[in-house]
Amino acid sequence: MIRIGSAISTNPNPDQAANEVFDRAIASLEGDSPDLAFVFVSSAHGPGVAEVVKTLAPRMGDGILLGCTTQACIGEEREVEEGPAVALWVGHLPGAVLVPFTLSFQQTADGQALVGFPILEDHIKSVFLLADPYTFPTQHLLQSLNDNSPDLPVFGGQASGAGAGQIALVHGGQILREGAVGVQVGGDIDVAPLVSQGCKPIGEPFIVTNAKGNIISQLGGKPPLFRLREIMSKMTREERARAAHNLHLGVVIDERKLDPEPGDFLIRAVLQADPETGAVSVGDVVTVGQTVQFQVRDAETADADLRSLLAERLNQTDGRDPAGALLFTCNGRGSNLFGSPDHDVTVLRDNVPGLAVAGMFCGGEIGPIGGKNFLHGFTASVALFLEPLNRD
Repeated sequence: MIRIGSAISTNPNPDQAANEVFDRAIASLEGDSPDLAFVFVSSAHGPGVAEVVKTLAPRMGDGILLGCTTQACIGEEREVEEGPAVALWVGHLPGAVLVPFTLSFQQTADGQALVGFPILEDHIKSVFLLADPYTFPTQHLLQSLNDNSPDLPVFGGQASGAGAGQIALVHGGQILREGAVGVQVGGDIDVAPLVSQGCKPIGEPFIVTNAKGNIISQLGGKPPLFRLREIMSKMTREERARAAHNLHLGVVIDERKLDPEPGDFLIRAVLQADPETGAVSVGDVVTVGQTVQFQVRDAETADADLRSLLAERLNQTDGRDPAGALLFTCNGRGSNLFGSPDHDVTVLRDNVPGLAVAGMFCGGEIGPIGGKNFLHGFTASVALFLEPLNRD
């Protein structure tokens, strides 16, 4: 039986905080040993991350310890956005196959290459990745996995809360200052994905008819700003105000979808608009022929999206309640979006009372949409751990 525990501490003493979270989290395993653990240390602890790791690593026994620094920590029922915090997630995962790894991006004779990713065996069902955004090309790895291992979900995020050279990644008793760490998970463990982008489509979809890089010049033969003005002319004053401050663009993932719905888009921010040409720039490369639709994100929409997606996902688990969850949410969510802390973790625990949750605020969240893995922004990416269906 899977057993998962989580805990969070705001004790400013890193050694004491580490012992506190381990003691509380391990109690949920009811005497079983931890096979896998994730630790998240707020950047407010500064060099204290070394003390946290020094305390936790010996207590893990033969279990795998991974983690990183973050702007804010999530644990139990809390999202601690300010001050020192340590969050810990521990799992007793019988029948699991766990393959930990460290990754780097190195110059080779054939050019730059990713080094350290283990060969994917057939029994691997998911991958967890924590990356340094300054030294590791997360999107490069995700694209490679999408191309070579379709339908393999990847969960995690980019460490946050510190500048270049100050990010800390945890792998066992080691602290790394570049690259990425992670684990392949397979065997008798099912991990169900949930990625809430929290956007509502407005207007109608358009085909990109002129674009270069991340700049779109035409949608359906007309400038994007022209299309946007048409859409907003049909809105109420309140709706226009929301759109003006929370505008995004959804790119349809599967072009075979004739009538795309909210979950069919990859959401990217609208960065700038040129009032003279009507062109807009967005937070990703867009190509001619892609289908896009303007989107609006706000607290109400984000809340409704997370709740509806979670309810839908729980209805697809064949009656299996999640034993625990890892939550990777954006720095732009939390009280920045919802006006008060603890929103995302509260939604999870409202729907699954007592759910063992831990995680972090990210500088980019990793999760699958439409069967492909992406690096997101302003999303909540959730990994729900389930007992396998075929276990007696």
